[in-house]
Amino acid sequence: MIIQIGWTFNLFEKEMSANRRRIKNLEAQLRSYISIIQGILMVLFFSSFKTGRKLKNLKAKQRNCIVIANGPSLDKEINSIIQNRDSSELMALNFFCNTEYFKLLKPEYYCIADPGAFNSKNKNPILQKRIKNFLESFNEIDWECHLFYPHHFDKSIVLDSIKNPLIKKHKYNSVPLSSNSKLIFYLYSRGLLLPIPESVIISSIYLAILLSFEKIHLFGVDHSWIKDFKVNKDNTTSIRLEHFGDSTDDTDNEKSISKFMISQYRLFNSHDVLNTYSKHKNVQIINNTFASYIDSYKRISD
Repeated sequence: MIIQIGWTFNLFEKEMSANRRRIKNLEAQLRSYISIIQGILMVLFFSSFKTGRKLKNLKAKQRNCIVIANGPSLDKEINSIIQNRDSSELMALNFFCNTEYFKLLKPEYYCIADPGAFNSKNKNPILQKRIKNFLESFNEIDWECHLFYPHHFDKSIVLDSIKNPLIKKHKYNSVPLSSNSKLIFYLYSRGLLLPIPESVIISSIYLAILLSFEKIHLFGVDHSWIKDFKVNKDNTTSIRLEHFGDSTDDTDNEKSISKFMISQYRLFNSHDVLNTYSKHKNVQIINNTFASYIDSYKRISD
């Protein structure tokens, strides 16, 4: 009798386990279908096919790309970038142009997506100084550079202030959707969607894939903000943002701990999606960053 009960219980457990697997598979299929429908609607209402076509016409001249973010670990990595500069094209981000290395490395590509950089009415003195230096740097350079920015900042006064004819300005569709659907991957490849750009590095990696680079090396992508997020005694929050070149911002943060964690999930999930998408496109992404929190890509030490 006991043996019979045990056998029946095991059979019940196996059936329940099989049912759970079927439910999980069904949920995954439903999420995939929903993301496809969502992606199509977002493209139809918010993306520009003309913008996507223009980006598709841009092609890399070399096989390798170095993408430089502005994390504090870049201090340890900059010499390696300088040594390998000739064998790769280079993409820099946000306010890297305000460092001494901008004119030394002469990046062929540049991506800026910081909303503050496009807001001419922002009175923050630190940000105003960064924007001023940004404009001076781009108006002075003597090499051709492709500058990428989100399409919704197309009418920015800041961008209009760049008069240097060597700067080729390119807007990109910044309509966000993170999905591993093959149809969504197709829309990525047409320049119509991109994984949720919680950080400018997501946009930059996506653009490097779109430019048909075969190997993308990442530097300065620490993404370790979670260790610097602080909840104060009055339940307000703050975060210490360290940047390359000893630049540090201590800022009040409007996000609760739950909203901050959600934003971090979106960020790292977008890296996971980019890793899957890069393999779909036969592109290799290598994370060269010391102490990076990103676990999506192959690391230089692997």
